[in-house]
Amino acid sequence: MEENLWDSKTKYYILPNGKYDADELTDTGMCVTVILYFYYIESVDHYIGYIQNIPSFFKIEIYSPKSEILDKLKVFFTSKGNIHYHLKKNKGRDISTLLVAAKDLVINSDYVCFVHDKSMNAEYLKEDTDRWIDNLWGNMLSNAYYISHIITLFEREKDLGVLFPPSPIGEYLFHWYGDTWLDNYDNTCQLAKELDLSTEIRKEEMPVGMGTVFWARGKALEKLYSFDWNYEVFPEEPLVADGTLNHAVERVIEFVARDMGYRCACILTGDYASWLLSKTQEYARVMFLQLQKRENVFNINQIKNLDRREKELTEYVKNHEKNYVYGAGNYGRALYEFLKKRDIIIDGFLVTESGKTRRMFCGVPVKEIEDMVSERNVGIIIGVSYETRSVIEKQLKQNGFHEYIYGF
Repeated sequence: MEENLWDSKTKYYILPNGKYDADELTDTGMCVTVILYFYYIESVDHYIGYIQNIPSFFKIEIYSPKSEILDKLKVFFTSKGNIHYHLKKNKGRDISTLLVAAKDLVINSDYVCFVHDKSMNAEYLKEDTDRWIDNLWGNMLSNAYYISHIITLFEREKDLGVLFPPSPIGEYLFHWYGDTWLDNYDNTCQLAKELDLSTEIRKEEMPVGMGTVFWARGKALEKLYSFDWNYEVFPEEPLVADGTLNHAVERVIEFVARDMGYRCACILTGDYASWLLSKTQEYARVMFLQLQKRENVFNINQIKNLDRREKELTEYVKNHEKNYVYGAGNYGRALYEFLKKRDIIIDGFLVTESGKTRRMFCGVPVKEIEDMVSERNVGIIIGVSYETRSVIEKQLKQNGFHEYIYGF
């Protein structure tokens, strides 16, 4: 693995996933455990190829609340001696597998991978769910070559604690670019308190991971087991969609690792990274064009500062008897529309020489800056391109105007 690909602050690692057989890997003597949880018998066949990718000297521990799933897998993997099967209670689902049933395996492993199956909740989510499943399993267990680079990454970067797959994204799944706390900030903070974590949890900082699919250094998860986990603490079925203890556990894992002095990141294959880059660019363009049309913005900086911009402009206009937008071009028009949608009324546009433009613009008068010299308590909002700001500032000051504000 090339040493110059990433720095110590990287949040995304694109790992190579070339081809060679799982049995070609060399046993280094480390204890590596892959824990798999299955609930949906109809989709078990989809995951068999991923299980075959796991090297024979790794421990493979398969859990399910359904004996028919375990029986099906036993038939398929009769020749794999490194697989062990466990029937467990369904209460707590995959979370109780991680925290109760497989507790000793996790804390006694140098490295551990935890993965579980998923199922779509509605037909319209089929394409998004299929991609999410490929995200989870492909970015954790793509093939033996890829898995070997995960272990190498951990060995090379000793401060890495947990590696998650990227958050899901799709036509209906917003998690990659949205608020992944959902209704789980308060319950995550409460769980962190019960685990005696000192790491700060900030609502405006989205968790790196939002589920129990990950690779981790065993030591990084030790504090996760400081709580007396048992099946009775988990909610009864049917599990509500959000806001439960299960959802808090999914988000607290990162903060457990950080409390132990480790950092967290995401890993992904080159194929998934290529798809993700194309898809996010497509989605970003769609979102930006809609924002541009509705909020009259030109760049991401303006979008990030929309709330502040609205508050500052509202207060500025209130403090002046008359208010003008300096600039009667594309930026001036966008600024006028932005203000109009917020019921902020301007008295006109200012320009350097009105002869170069119309006397009316957007239905309000256009005046030359020199005509405003005698005016008092005038608010001027600059609505010009960034590269001409310094020129406009100079003209304003030359005409005695030293109080103005930028519209963008």
